[in-house]
Amino acid sequence: PSSGKTPVSLCAAYEAQKNHGLVGSLDASHSFDRNYAQKLGCELDEILVHSPKYGEEALEMANILAEGPDVSLIILDSIAGIVPIAELLGNISDVRVGHTARLLAQAIRTLGIQCAKSGTTVLLLNEEKSGRGATTSMHENLFRTFCAQRIELEQVKVVKNRHKTVGNTIRAKVVRNLLAPPDVSCDID
Repeated sequence: PSSGKTPVSLCAAYEAQKNHGLVGSLDASHSFDRNYAQKLGCELDEILVHSPKYGEEALEMANILAEGPDVSLIILDSIAGIVPIAELLGNISDVRVGHTARLLAQAIRTLGIQCAKSGTTVLLLNEEKSGRGATTSMHENLFRTFCAQRIELEQVKVVKNRHKTVGNTIRAKVVRNLLAPPDVSCDID
């Protein structure tokens, strides 16, 4: 079942555009759906979509977008798609443990500084995997340490019109918030 990352991120893009901001979408998972974005009200001319080939390119582009005063929101979809160039070009046996996490930690620290200067918001999308009674995230500790807000999304209901599925009800729960009180949740249709 869908957790609702894409609709929530596109709704954030729509809100940023309503306030006359440009949106940068770094599509590391190579799955940006222009038609769906348009259905949710996004102006495609105001979304800068880039599909990076490797992780370093995605993070460098995020820093470039954050430097500009016109970009108010950067969406990085998804963290799981951030693959270091060494991993793409080397043998599987050459891959070092923790390389991706170190790359992300360094990039998020510098990106956070840049965004504080420019007022840009960065939305990092990540998917948690469930198995054997535990839910784990590939970069869970990274998000606990560096993100000002962490919101967990969960599908709670399938919305149907007669026998046809027309959407989902998603529960958004704020589990970390340095900007306002945490532990707030709401259902989104």
